[in-house]
Amino acid sequence: MGPAIAGLRLLDRRSWCFLFTGLSFFAVILALMAMRIQPQERKPSTNSAIAKFAARISVCHEGSPIRSALLLAEFVESSGLQYSVFMPIFANDILHAGARGLGS
Repeated sequence: MGPAIAGLRLLDRRSWCFLFTGLSFFAVILALMAMRIQPQERKPSTNSAIAKFAARISVCHEGSPIRSALLLAEFVESSGLQYSVFMPIFANDILHAGARGLGS
């Protein structure tokens, strides 16, 4: 919903694309809601929460693909992924440039 809110915030003709991008995610949400997954029985665990956590950490350290995926996610998150979310507000309120300043 971030792009949709940014589109409404900028209130420019070209910024309606942000609104339509945000609204396009409703199709994905509806598709996920339409999925019917069979419930599975869960067996109660006898291990403590700390033991389960330690087992999951050890799996992450042992498995190279899992470790690589976690390191990649950490790199992407720490390198400014949220930068693009705040740019419309920054361009409008701080720079007073609106959609034209954001796009150029």
